[in-house]
Amino acid sequence: MDTRRRIFGSLLIVCLGAGCAGEPAPSGVPHRALFTSDPPADPAYREELTYLQRVAGFPEADARRIRDRVALAATALSMPQALLWCVLFQESRLDRLKNARNARNAKGIGQFTAVALDELNRDTALYDARTPAFLREQVGDESTIQFILPTEPRAPVPRASYYRLETGVASTAAYLNNRYHHLARTLGRRDLAHDPQVLWLLAAMAYNKGPRSVNVFLHRLGRLKGDDRVRAVLHDPSELVAVLSDAKLMHRIYFYFWEKPIRDPYVEEMGANMRAIARCALEPEGGP
Repeated sequence: MDTRRRIFGSLLIVCLGAGCAGEPAPSGVPHRALFTSDPPADPAYREELTYLQRVAGFPEADARRIRDRVALAATALSMPQALLWCVLFQESRLDRLKNARNARNAKGIGQFTAVALDELNRDTALYDARTPAFLREQVGDESTIQFILPTEPRAPVPRASYYRLETGVASTAAYLNNRYHHLARTLGRRDLAHDPQVLWLLAAMAYNKGPRSVNVFLHRLGRLKGDDRVRAVLHDPSELVAVLSDAKLMHRIYFYFWEKPIRDPYVEEMGANMRAIARCALEPEGGP
C-alpha cells in the first residue's frame, strides 16, 4: 500500500476543461466531439433497447434513472456520458442484478468484481481526489460498498449495495474514471501525446481487461508497427478499432502476455467489446 501511494503521489496529471490528460490532437487535425449526445448511437442497439423496454420488461422508469445517474456521474467526474452509459449497456444490458444470485465473479450493472470493490473502498483517492467525496454522496459517509441484497423480498436494497441502481452507476463511473487517470499518468511518464477523448476509449478497454493489458497493447504495438502507429491509435478512434479488429496483429501483441488457451478468447472478447462500445458511444461519421 505505501509503495503504491508513493508511486501515485509522484505522478502528475493535468486536467483541462471536461477531460483530463495529456495533449490535444496534432495541429492540422480537425477537432470534433467524438461521443454522441444520445446513446446508443448505433441503430441496432437502439432497437435492442426498445425491445428490452417493451418486450423483455425492463422498466422505463429504471432507464430514466440510469440516464439521470449517468449524467450526474459524468458531470461530477468530467467523463463522456455516452461512454459511461455504453459501458453499462455492454457489460450487463443495464441489469443491476445480473449474477447477483449465482457464483459468477462479475456482478451487477457494471459487472464488478470483489477486486474492483476493494479499489473503490480503499484506494480510489490515489487515482482522482474527487471520487471519495462523490462516492460518499451516493452511499453515505461510513458505508463500504458491498455485494449485498435485502433478506426480505420487499425490503429496499441497502444504500451501500452495488445492486442498488444509483450505487451501481456511481461505482462503475468511479472505476472507469480510475482507469482513465491511471492511463493518463502512464502515458505522461512516457511522454506520449494523446487525444483525451480517445483515451476514454482506452479506459473502457482497461475497465474490461485491466490497465496492464492496455500498457502491453501500446508497448507491443510500438515494437511491432512503430511509434507512428501508436500515435495514430492515441489520436484516432478508427485507428484504435482497426488494430483491435486485426486478429493476427492482436495475437502477436499479446503473445507473451496471455497463454494460448486464454489468449484466443481474450483477444476475441477484447476486440468485440471495444467495437461494440465504439458503435454505441461514438458519434457516427458525418455527425456533429
